[in-house]
Amino acid sequence: MKRTLSLAMLLACPLFAFGADRADDFAILSQKNIFMRDRQPPPDPSRWASRSHETPRPYVPDPPAKSFVLRGVVIEDNELHAYIENTRTGDVTRLVPGDAVADGHCVGIALDAIAYEQNGNVQWIDIGQNLLGSTVAAPPPTTAPAGSTTAPSTGPSSSGTTASDPALSSIEQRLRERRMRTQRNSK
Repeated sequence: MKRTLSLAMLLACPLFAFGADRADDFAILSQKNIFMRDRQPPPDPSRWASRSHETPRPYVPDPPAKSFVLRGVVIEDNELHAYIENTRTGDVTRLVPGDAVADGHCVGIALDAIAYEQNGNVQWIDIGQNLLGSTVAAPPPTTAPAGSTTAPSTGPSSSGTTASDPALSSIEQRLRERRMRTQRNSK
């Protein structure tokens, strides 16, 4: 009996030492106790009210013209041809005036730009811009395929590489190689 009484006094002692007003400070322990079966939600859910009034933004896909980038213009067979890259797939397409691309079509080609018509509006797109007119970062430099001993060509080649060489996979590299060949042939 003495042990029970002394145990009860030890348990009640902290409440008496802090006083009744300090007991409210420890009320959070009983409200948020994870071991209680009938635990109550927090008394003030107003802090979550602002989230419930937010409306989710609907998903709007990018227009197709955003993923097509003008990578270059070349003169082939005495005609101007533009090269457009689809950044989603990595495919490169050669365009001539009148060809359809994305939601419009190419209506003209200059040495450093194309005229792109969409919904009756004609806009000049410079090299490095997508068909919406926004500048896009240049693609990373291409590297030689695994197992290949040749590095990509960045200047004149003395090894006699051709445009079908996998090391010359980018348009820019093929154009550089072509220019070097024509310069060598003209000397």
